[in-house]
Amino acid sequence: MRREGDVIVRLMVGIHLYAALGALILGAVLLALPKGSGLHRLAGRFWALLMLVVAFSAFGLSSHLFGFYLSPLHGLALYTLVMLFFAYRYARSGQIERHRKAMMGLYWGALVVPGLIAVLWPGRFLNQVVMRWMEWL
Repeated sequence: MRREGDVIVRLMVGIHLYAALGALILGAVLLALPKGSGLHRLAGRFWALLMLVVAFSAFGLSSHLFGFYLSPLHGLALYTLVMLFFAYRYARSGQIERHRKAMMGLYWGALVVPGLIAVLWPGRFLNQVVMRWMEWL
């Protein structure tokens, strides 16, 4: 019999992973779009919303690294929240180069690199999923 806590954890993991995957794909599209266009702005707002979901859902997940509920990954979620705020402020105040650097830092430093680590780190959930998938091939 499945415990209620297991269902909640699976839901949190699903929300986190699907939001991260959506942000990864949409972020790649945003890199190709003309900067400053209406479509870029709309897609950028949706990307920021996905990143907020990724960051907030991370606080519902524990990794128990080093024996603690919070880990360096939670620090990355906090960094994401702070940088999203600054990136938005930079864009609104016309500091486009700072906005661009903040968004690129978020895309690579808070999404791509941590995603690769999650897939490649033995024992992590995504690593287990990928390894099971590779066995099917």
